[in-house]
Amino acid sequence: MLSTIENVWTEFAREFLELWCTEAHGEAYPRTLFSGAPGAARLEAERQAYMERLFGDTVGFSAAKIIRRILGLAHNADFELIEDPKQRAICEARSLRLARAMMVETASFPTIGTVTKAAREVRDWRPDFG
Repeated sequence: MLSTIENVWTEFAREFLELWCTEAHGEAYPRTLFSGAPGAARLEAERQAYMERLFGDTVGFSAAKIIRRILGLAHNADFELIEDPKQRAICEARSLRLARAMMVETASFPTIGTVTKAAREVRDWRPDFG
């Protein structure tokens, strides 16, 4: 699942930037504003900055979605299938821990690899239900 997440984001970003380069029509970034070599470099810097903002928004939105699916009314079907309440609680706590980090510390997730690495690491965390 995590490698699929990495592949989806990577392919989306590649395709999005390719379309931006080949199908750049509109008023947001007029071609004349970025003419010549210095303009092309400025446009490329803007593309990268935009993708960084988009990725940060995506991480935050994903975190909100995780939290909503655990604590809201539209529960995650996979968690609902875990019959042992303690095991289900552990899985939910791990997911909430990851989601909180993604939402509160969004800047510490600059790439999709850092997100999936954190997801892999949270698998070893055991909540203390005291």
